[in-house]
Amino acid sequence: MQTVSVTKDLRAPIGRLWDLLLDVERFADYMSDVEWIKVLDVRDDVRTAEWSVILRGSILRWSEKGRVDPSRHRIDFEQLDGDLSVFQGEWLLTDLGGGLTRASLRIEFEIGIPLMARMLDPIARESLRTNTSRMLEELEQRACAPEE
Repeated sequence: MQTVSVTKDLRAPIGRLWDLLLDVERFADYMSDVEWIKVLDVRDDVRTAEWSVILRGSILRWSEKGRVDPSRHRIDFEQLDGDLSVFQGEWLLTDLGGGLTRASLRIEFEIGIPLMARMLDPIARESLRTNTSRMLEELEQRACAPEE
């Protein structure tokens, strides 16, 4: 299994960033790599959603179950169905004080084509790292923009 982890200190309060993370259907409004997200169901702390993102010029689609933990500002997710064999990970926000928040996004994945893994894994890993970094940057920009 391959892992991509990106952590950035964002100049935005944790409450604002958390609210944005919970409003995933609006990601496409301000995240350039997100084509669309549709929340299918929310029950207690579990959210089921379908995602479509642009990854290195290709469309990657999946449905996922996310466990939302507001007390820890954490969302753990795992793919239910989709283009990859495995796609799971977590969003985590940590309040650093003074309006600064550490945001982490970790993704574990398997492409699911064993004979091609040696060639495709490094490309997918770098593409996901770029995509993940951009998502965190765009999340910070949105958090700092005037609220609509």
